[in-house]
Amino acid sequence: MNWQPYLQLVLILSSLIITSAFGVLAWTRRHVPAARPFAVLTFFESVWAFGLLCEIIAPNLEVKRFFDNIELASMSFIALALLAFALEFTGQRLPHARMLWITTVTLSVLTTLVFLTDPYHDLVRENVRLVSDAPFDWLVYDFTLLDWTVFFFDYGIVVASLSLLASAFNRSQALYRDQIMIILTAILIPVAGTMLGALDPFNSNQRDVAPVSFGLSNIVAVWGLFRYRLFDVTPIARERVIEDMRAAVVVLDTQYRVIDLNPAAEQLAKRSALEAVGEPVQRLFASWPTLENHLDIGADGHIQIVENTGDQTQHFDLSVSPLRDHRQKLTGHLLVAHNVTERQNIEDTLRQRTVESAATNRELEAANERLRVLSRIKDEFVTNVSHELRTPITNLKLRYHLLTAQPERLNDHLPVIRRETNRLADLIEGLLTLSRLDQDRVPFHRCPVDLNTLVQEYVSDRSALAGERGLSMTLECAPALPVVQADHRLIGQVVSILLTNALNYTPSGGHVSVRTYTQCINGQQWAAFCVQDTGPGITPDEQARLFTRFFRGKIGLESGVSGTGLGLAIAHEIVTQHKGRIRAESDGTPGSGAIFHVWLPGEPIDSAGGMPSDEPASLIDPQTFNNKTD
Repeated sequence: MNWQPYLQLVLILSSLIITSAFGVLAWTRRHVPAARPFAVLTFFESVWAFGLLCEIIAPNLEVKRFFDNIELASMSFIALALLAFALEFTGQRLPHARMLWITTVTLSVLTTLVFLTDPYHDLVRENVRLVSDAPFDWLVYDFTLLDWTVFFFDYGIVVASLSLLASAFNRSQALYRDQIMIILTAILIPVAGTMLGALDPFNSNQRDVAPVSFGLSNIVAVWGLFRYRLFDVTPIARERVIEDMRAAVVVLDTQYRVIDLNPAAEQLAKRSALEAVGEPVQRLFASWPTLENHLDIGADGHIQIVENTGDQTQHFDLSVSPLRDHRQKLTGHLLVAHNVTERQNIEDTLRQRTVESAATNRELEAANERLRVLSRIKDEFVTNVSHELRTPITNLKLRYHLLTAQPERLNDHLPVIRRETNRLADLIEGLLTLSRLDQDRVPFHRCPVDLNTLVQEYVSDRSALAGERGLSMTLECAPALPVVQADHRLIGQVVSILLTNALNYTPSGGHVSVRTYTQCINGQQWAAFCVQDTGPGITPDEQARLFTRFFRGKIGLESGVSGTGLGLAIAHEIVTQHKGRIRAESDGTPGSGAIFHVWLPGEPIDSAGGMPSDEPASLIDPQTFNNKTD
């Protein structure tokens, strides 16, 4: 009994089962790169094995020839699937890939049609016949030129696929090299089997050994699947993953020597790969002094590197990762450096903008606060003006109606009408004066003014009024008082306001004293005068508001003395515009009175000018010294 044909059937069937099973396994991993074309490859290998199995057991020439055509047709698709696998596994791309795939697939489909229709035109085989042999007859024929052409075309594709894998082998790391070596071995086995079947060097009567080699090939591939995790870890084009990375990638051994680096790292180190490999990383990146310390402690994380190159500063985010084998033994380090200079510059700019924005916000907040204060002052001003205007106008309207109804009482109503009219005129004149002062519309006629002479004039004018009210008034003039450059009329108005207030609020039997004096501070001469009374005084909480508009203290309101609350505000504004100072002193004790001081610069003001040193700073009214006084 001839057992060899049965052995061949068993081997072909085993190969068919193994190849099909591995194809199903590969298809379940089709989401992994290169697994899908590998599954397609095994499918057409299974078709070839199935066709040979059916050819052997077929009962006649026609059926055997049909299945043999299927075998030959599957060879073209095996070559295409192998090329697709090699391209996807290595990550390579063909030039004009779309056109090439359309061309090759079209040719494969046409040759398949030619193979399947060969019984009708005999373009593929010559001298087709059966050779009798127990237990099966064997199909024997000669190849035509077309058959050899297709054969070499398909094997040209196979050679191209092997070249792609061999090229990837040369530039890959150890793990990937082992994978590629297994794949190359698994591919070369059926290639050798197919060539043996085609060339028939042993005169085996065309007994094809290619399908048997498929099984052996896939056994090797299955071993590689579990040994090196094919379809779990694949190189996927090192030049795409590593070579084309913008980040610098450097692989070190345990001695911190460079064993691999990508083009970005070469450019950063200004060394080629041939020059850099084997060099200590500390020498390769000498401008990164913190790198060695970070490596010495075996750290795993990120460090910031600042590199100064001439007039340019570079910032790098360096990731350091230890490399360990399956026993967790340290085998080296992986460095990945990202140039974050642009990001760092943007962050610095944002921080600067944040600081500037915070400063601007503070300025805006201060401006808003000033606006709120001004708004409050405006509201108070409108309220006070309305109140101050309403009172005399109401009295005038009342007296008008009374006078209309009682014309015989003209002498009773005229004094009130005159007083309220004067009050209204004083109020309006005071408002107009303040408005003109605020808008710098008051014409200043500066000339040399002797304060002694000016004060004497007003004291002399008020002496009779003081006598009528039972008050005594004295004047003490300092000798050699500096002459001031001032508007005689406006400074006289200040003296008048202070004297009028002193006379109005000092009770009968009291005393009003006026004194002039001079002070010198850091070469600045100050000519000054003060008006002191023995009136009820001013409480400390009211002193802070003395120079605000329309303010009248409790004593002023209760005394019945007419007033608008604008006099001291006008005096303050006039003194301020003369670059002078005005201040009130009082302890608030009844009978102790109050003192109002006025200082005017006697000589040109220099940077050392300031308040006289013998005046206690704690008494300075913050309302007095606004921005216009400096």
